[in-house]
Formats: sequence, structure tokens, C-alpha cells
Amino acid sequence: MIPHKYQWYLDLNPLAYIVEGYKKSFIYHSPFWEDIPSAMYFWGIGLLAFVLGGLVFKKLKPEFAEAL
Repeated sequence: MIPHKYQWYLDLNPLAYIVEGYKKSFIYHSPFWEDIPSAMYFWGIGLLAFVLGGLVFKKLKPEFAEAL
């Protein structure tokens, strides 16, 4: 439904890998792990978010209880 020239914009979303994986598995009966570049992007963004979240938490830990 989305024009092909805008598909790259939707592929920036890391959850698109999960949605496409389910679609490939259930509709096309193809394993989701065949798309290596999307998997690398998904896990790279996930790891980056985990590390950045840990750094922010470490920095704001003294004020964390007061913010709640």
C-alpha cells in the first residue's frame, strides 16, 4: 500500500523487522532469520538503546527516586 520510494522510511523502524518476520513465517512459510541485514539493524539498534539507557540511568541514578 505504501509506494516503493517511501519503503526505506518504514524500514528505519526496528519493529518492522519483527512484523515482517511474523508475516514471512505465517504467510509465506519462510524463516525470519533469512534476512540478515534487517536482523543486524534490529539488534544493533536494540543494543544501542540498551547501552544509552544504561548510561542515562547511571548518570541520573541519584535523582531517580525523587523523580518518581
